[in-house]
Amino acid sequence: MATDTTKRKSTAIPLWLAVLFLTMFTFSTDDHVIAGILSEVAAGLSVSEAMAGQLVTVPSLTVAAVIPVAGLLVASTARRTVVLAALAVFTPAHLREPHDTGARPGPVQRDGAAR
Repeated sequence: MATDTTKRKSTAIPLWLAVLFLTMFTFSTDDHVIAGILSEVAAGLSVSEAMAGQLVTVPSLTVAAVIPVAGLLVASTARRTVVLAALAVFTPAHLREPHDTGARPGPVQRDGAAR
């Protein structure tokens, strides 16, 4: 009886990537707090509830799509470099956010790195 002794490359998602994805998803669920006060937020921003709902939908979908890809792209980069680069991009964006008074549609409305 012949057996196949060649090694096959695994196509399964690495455990660390799955854990990273679930962690980022968990941290992103704070965006869903807005659902209970969506009508008040829409009134305060003078936009429709559908537009205000994008404040939750777009960032959540973006995180779900980008984080696994980003994890694969930076897997061979030193962690310190990745963390410092992320801080360099997101810190100025979040410092600027309190001064932003308008709501914009699409992926540019919340995360400053997308501005």
